[in-house]
Amino acid sequence: MYSFRHAFFWTDERRYKFLCVVGDQSETTSCDSKKHKNNSTVVAIESTGVLPTLSTGKKSWGELSILSEMDGKFEQDLKRKGYTQSVCHLLRMLRNIQSHYKKLPEPVKNILGNTRYPYAYFNAELPDLFPEMYFIIRSTAGTGDDWVQRNGTEEVLLKK
Repeated sequence: MYSFRHAFFWTDERRYKFLCVVGDQSETTSCDSKKHKNNSTVVAIESTGVLPTLSTGKKSWGELSILSEMDGKFEQDLKRKGYTQSVCHLLRMLRNIQSHYKKLPEPVKNILGNTRYPYAYFNAELPDLFPEMYFIIRSTAGTGDDWVQRNGTEEVLLKK
Protein backbone atom coordinates (compact mmCIF):
# COMPACT_ATOMS: atom_id res chain seq x y z
CA MET A 1 0.00 0.00 0.00
CA TYR A 2 2.86 2.41 0.75
CA SER A 3 4.18 2.15 -2.81
CA PHE A 4 1.07 3.95 -4.06
CA ARG A 5 2.10 6.95 -1.98
CA HIS A 6 5.32 7.18 -3.99
CA ALA A 7 5.68 10.42 -5.95
CA PHE A 8 5.45 8.52 -9.24
CA PHE A 9 1.74 8.05 -8.52
CA TRP A 10 1.05 11.62 -7.40
CA THR A 11 -1.31 13.91 -9.27
CA ASP A 12 0.07 17.02 -10.94
CA GLU A 13 -1.66 19.14 -8.31
CA ARG A 14 0.04 17.27 -5.48
CA ARG A 15 3.45 17.56 -7.17
CA TYR A 16 2.97 21.30 -7.60
CA LYS A 17 1.85 21.66 -3.97
CA PHE A 18 5.01 19.82 -2.89
CA LEU A 19 7.20 22.26 -4.86
CA CYS A 20 5.27 25.16 -3.31
CA VAL A 21 5.77 23.82 0.21
CA VAL A 22 9.50 23.50 -0.42
CA GLY A 23 9.46 27.05 -1.80
CA ASP A 24 7.76 28.27 1.38
CA GLN A 25 10.43 27.02 3.80
CA SER A 26 12.39 29.77 5.57
CA GLU A 27 15.69 28.45 4.17
CA THR A 28 14.32 28.65 0.64
CA THR A 29 12.85 32.13 0.99
CA SER A 30 16.12 33.54 2.32
CA CYS A 31 18.63 31.16 0.76
CA ASP A 32 21.11 33.97 0.09
CA SER A 33 21.31 35.02 3.73
CA LYS A 34 24.34 34.15 5.85
CA LYS A 35 22.07 32.09 8.08
CA HIS A 36 20.86 29.76 5.31
CA LYS A 37 23.27 29.77 2.39
CA ASN A 38 25.42 27.01 3.94
CA ASN A 39 22.42 24.88 4.96
CA SER A 40 23.04 21.39 3.57
CA THR A 41 19.60 21.15 1.97
CA VAL A 42 19.86 24.59 0.37
CA VAL A 43 23.31 23.65 -0.97
CA ALA A 44 21.85 20.42 -2.40
CA ILE A 45 18.95 22.29 -4.00
CA GLU A 46 21.24 24.86 -5.58
CA SER A 47 23.72 22.19 -6.72
CA THR A 48 21.19 20.39 -8.91
CA GLY A 49 21.46 20.64 -12.66
CA VAL A 50 17.83 21.70 -12.91
CA LEU A 51 18.22 25.10 -14.54
CA PRO A 52 20.41 24.09 -17.50
CA THR A 53 17.87 21.39 -18.42
CA LEU A 54 15.17 23.74 -19.65
CA SER A 55 13.53 21.89 -22.52
CA THR A 56 13.57 25.06 -24.60
CA GLY A 57 17.34 25.40 -24.27
CA LYS A 58 17.02 28.46 -22.06
CA LYS A 59 19.71 28.96 -19.46
CA SER A 60 17.77 30.54 -16.62
CA TRP A 61 14.29 30.46 -15.20
CA GLY A 62 14.09 34.20 -15.83
CA GLU A 63 13.59 33.39 -19.52
CA LEU A 64 10.47 31.27 -19.00
CA SER A 65 7.69 32.21 -21.40
CA ILE A 66 5.34 33.27 -18.60
CA LEU A 67 7.72 36.07 -17.66
CA SER A 68 7.72 37.46 -21.19
CA GLU A 69 3.92 37.65 -21.04
CA MET A 70 3.96 39.76 -17.91
CA ASP A 71 3.62 43.49 -18.35
CA GLY A 72 6.99 44.09 -16.74
CA LYS A 73 5.52 44.68 -13.29
CA PHE A 74 6.00 41.05 -12.26
CA GLU A 75 9.65 41.02 -13.30
CA GLN A 76 10.22 44.35 -11.52
CA ASP A 77 8.50 42.92 -8.46
CA LEU A 78 10.79 39.88 -8.54
CA LYS A 79 13.86 42.12 -8.69
CA ARG A 80 12.50 44.41 -5.97
CA LYS A 81 12.00 41.44 -3.68
CA GLY A 82 15.56 40.24 -4.31
CA TYR A 83 14.82 37.23 -6.49
CA THR A 84 17.84 35.79 -8.24
CA GLN A 85 18.19 33.07 -10.87
CA SER A 86 18.59 30.46 -8.13
CA VAL A 87 16.60 27.25 -7.78
CA CYS A 88 15.42 28.35 -4.32
CA HIS A 89 14.00 31.55 -5.75
CA LEU A 90 12.39 29.61 -8.58
CA LEU A 91 10.63 27.47 -5.96
CA ARG A 92 9.57 30.63 -4.16
CA MET A 93 8.16 32.02 -7.41
CA LEU A 94 6.15 28.80 -7.95
CA ARG A 95 4.71 29.16 -4.47
CA ASN A 96 3.81 32.79 -5.13
CA ILE A 97 2.14 31.94 -8.44
CA GLN A 98 -0.07 29.45 -6.61
CA SER A 99 -0.80 31.83 -3.72
CA HIS A 100 -1.50 34.89 -5.87
CA TYR A 101 -2.99 33.18 -8.92
CA LYS A 102 -6.06 35.43 -9.06
CA LYS A 103 -3.85 38.51 -9.53
CA LEU A 104 -2.03 37.13 -12.58
CA PRO A 105 -2.79 38.64 -16.00
CA GLU A 106 -5.04 36.53 -18.25
CA PRO A 107 -2.30 35.82 -20.86
CA VAL A 108 -0.16 34.33 -18.09
CA LYS A 109 -3.03 32.20 -16.81
CA ASN A 110 -3.54 30.94 -20.37
CA ILE A 111 0.13 29.93 -20.65
CA LEU A 112 -0.07 28.16 -17.29
CA GLY A 113 -3.12 26.20 -18.41
CA ASN A 114 -5.74 28.17 -16.46
CA THR A 115 -5.08 26.26 -13.28
CA ARG A 116 -3.87 27.36 -9.87
CA TYR A 117 -1.53 24.35 -9.86
CA PRO A 118 0.29 24.63 -13.23
CA TYR A 119 2.54 21.61 -12.80
CA ALA A 120 2.26 20.58 -16.47
CA TYR A 121 3.69 23.91 -17.66
CA PHE A 122 6.65 23.85 -15.28
CA ASN A 123 7.28 20.15 -15.86
CA ALA A 124 7.52 20.82 -19.60
CA GLU A 125 9.92 23.74 -19.01
CA LEU A 126 11.89 22.15 -16.15
CA PRO A 127 11.46 18.36 -16.37
CA ASP A 128 14.03 17.58 -13.67
CA LEU A 129 12.74 20.03 -11.07
CA PHE A 130 10.19 17.83 -9.30
CA PRO A 131 12.20 14.57 -9.22
CA GLU A 132 15.32 16.40 -8.01
CA MET A 133 13.47 18.26 -5.26
CA TYR A 134 11.62 15.12 -4.19
CA PHE A 135 14.88 13.17 -3.92
CA ILE A 136 16.62 15.95 -1.99
CA ILE A 137 13.79 16.45 0.50
CA ARG A 138 13.30 12.70 1.04
CA SER A 139 17.04 12.32 1.64
CA THR A 140 16.81 14.67 4.64
CA ALA A 141 14.55 12.25 6.55
CA GLY A 142 16.01 11.31 9.90
CA THR A 143 18.85 13.83 9.68
CA GLY A 144 19.43 16.91 11.81
CA ASP A 145 18.02 18.95 8.92
CA ASP A 146 14.87 16.86 8.36
CA TRP A 147 12.56 18.67 5.93
CA VAL A 148 10.22 15.66 5.71
CA GLN A 149 8.83 16.23 9.21
CA ARG A 150 8.15 19.92 8.68
CA ASN A 151 4.72 21.45 8.68
CA GLY A 152 3.33 21.30 5.16
CA THR A 153 6.02 19.05 3.72
CA GLU A 154 4.98 16.09 5.85
CA GLU A 155 1.34 16.58 4.90
CA VAL A 156 2.07 16.51 1.16
CA LEU A 157 4.60 13.67 1.36
CA LEU A 158 2.58 11.34 3.54
CA LYS A 159 -0.92 12.07 2.20
CA LYS A 160 -2.81 8.86 1.55
